[in-house]
Amino acid sequence: MKRTKGPKCKCGCGNPVNMGKNGWCKFLKGHNLTIPLPKEKEEKRRQAISRTMKIFLKDNEKEIQRRKELWLGRKHSKESKEKMAEQAKIREQKKKEQGYKISEETREKISQALKGHTTSEKTKQKISEANKGKIRPKELREHLSTKAKEWHKENPNPFLGRKHTEESKQKISKALKGKYRGEKASNWQGGKSSIPYGPEWTPWLKEEIKKRDLNCCKVCGKNKETIEKKYHWWLEVHHIDFNKNNNTPSNLITLCTSCHGKANRKTIKQSTLKELIT
Repeated sequence: MKRTKGPKCKCGCGNPVNMGKNGWCKFLKGHNLTIPLPKEKEEKRRQAISRTMKIFLKDNEKEIQRRKELWLGRKHSKESKEKMAEQAKIREQKKKEQGYKISEETREKISQALKGHTTSEKTKQKISEANKGKIRPKELREHLSTKAKEWHKENPNPFLGRKHTEESKQKISKALKGKYRGEKASNWQGGKSSIPYGPEWTPWLKEEIKKRDLNCCKVCGKNKETIEKKYHWWLEVHHIDFNKNNNTPSNLITLCTSCHGKANRKTIKQSTLKELIT
């Protein structure tokens, strides 16, 4: 006896469906998710999935560990990153067209969920190790900058023109006291700042280096006059190899406060600074 083929899947793929307990199925497995649902049904479906996953993962440490290990040490390829970026652009465009905004109820739920939440020391250490020596490419930095500017135009700072009260200042001071000092600081480099400078490090040596560099920052080109007029910055002399006792002119370079900070964070490479002197 020949087996009769079932009706075609209602998603429009053209493949025949399987036989279920109560007759022929309407869709193949997973094909029902390709059809867009009305907002109310979509929300109910998401809530149902969320409930079942919470029940499934509750006290199920083996499954949680298995899911963590699936992506542990793996990285997305360039193709997958490009696809993800394209999908993100499509989602953003849809949100703009629909005029999507986060409701006050959702914001309140997020606020309550995050209230009192603190990141553990292990997690902080992992984040620190993962980001150590990582430099974002120029294209990505420009893209993030333009996106941030667009967002700030549409969402102005709600704190603009306001000031903290003395009580709030004291609370902030107590909360941050000793939190980001010493080894806990983001730019901690083993206590190099406490190491004394060599005897050759004198004010007239700094002046000589600044005169050699024409009183300009060798990276961005800001001179003494523009810095004093427009910015709360000044010109500083930087040790390229971070050795305070190596005060030879080939190891010293004039930088503004902003570029000096970047050089200390190693976002500006030592090789580029050496090339700027020569």
